[in-house]
Amino acid sequence: MNSITIGPLFVPASPPPAPDPEVVPLGVSIEMAGADGSYQAPLYRKASRWNPHLCKLTDILVHEADLPCEFSYRSIFAAQTQNGMFIPLESLLVGLYESFQMPRSIFAVFTDLRDMVEFSEGMLPPRRPLTPAATKLGFEVNHVESYSQRLLVDIDWFPPQDRGGPERRLIVDTAAVDFRPLPNGTLGRGKWYQPKEGFARVLFCAELRKVVPGDPIDLFTDEGKAELLGLFQWTPLSRMTSKQAREARLQFIRQHSDLVGDGRKLAEAMQKAGLYSECTTPWQIAKFLPALLAELEASGEGNASKQPYAKRNWESPRSTFGLAIPPDETTKEE
Repeated sequence: MNSITIGPLFVPASPPPAPDPEVVPLGVSIEMAGADGSYQAPLYRKASRWNPHLCKLTDILVHEADLPCEFSYRSIFAAQTQNGMFIPLESLLVGLYESFQMPRSIFAVFTDLRDMVEFSEGMLPPRRPLTPAATKLGFEVNHVESYSQRLLVDIDWFPPQDRGGPERRLIVDTAAVDFRPLPNGTLGRGKWYQPKEGFARVLFCAELRKVVPGDPIDLFTDEGKAELLGLFQWTPLSRMTSKQAREARLQFIRQHSDLVGDGRKLAEAMQKAGLYSECTTPWQIAKFLPALLAELEASGEGNASKQPYAKRNWESPRSTFGLAIPPDETTKEE
């Protein structure tokens, strides 16, 4: 097909015989047409051995025969059978919208799909921290996770049938935002995660970015920002600026000079004191120590044995971790 002027539409269809026990006919077809032809294909559901009624967006398939365009998809979501490959419907839809000027909005297409297919996502309490423009289109915060120095926010799209109540059938993964809350108690600007190819989130994230073309923080109301900040697990480290954190680490070394000769113990003690995030390993901390020790040495400070900080253990071919960690191989400190 060189163009699409009608569709895509989802219409009831007599279910064909199941071509393989790995796929189940849904009694629905996708149809579209253009000046040079038409396309029609029945929809199938990937059969689940542990839950025979499970039906998520990633489970819906079409047969590979006579596809209207080329597109990429993840093979883990496809089904290889004796009758050929069945590939994800959402990947086909992404390919269509990336290849053609489509007459229908992606919102209308997925709303129709929700009407025709019995999805089985389950329960999800609604959250309302997004701006009215985003909420009106059906975008909501699905999940918030506080992890180390980060606050990860997942945003999904819901069709009109699934808005406003706890029961959600069709959930379309849309966008992920990474906030690094600042010492002044704000979220910061945030960072968008790039959506992976072949998934509907490519299309929905693009629509969301039309509403918020700038930084992710602009997506949230003042009440929403306060709600997110209330979910962040603040630590003494997250309340420090980079300069304050570095000075706190230097002060810790001054007060625990007896540990300077044992890189592992010093790294573990600094982590236990909350001077590094819990996801920073002692080995990673050890790579930062030579620069800290060198700074103390340059300032004229010495340890109890008067041995220079920067030259104890770090230039030895064997460190306490079994690896040589010369000062010029240190990584950038948090």
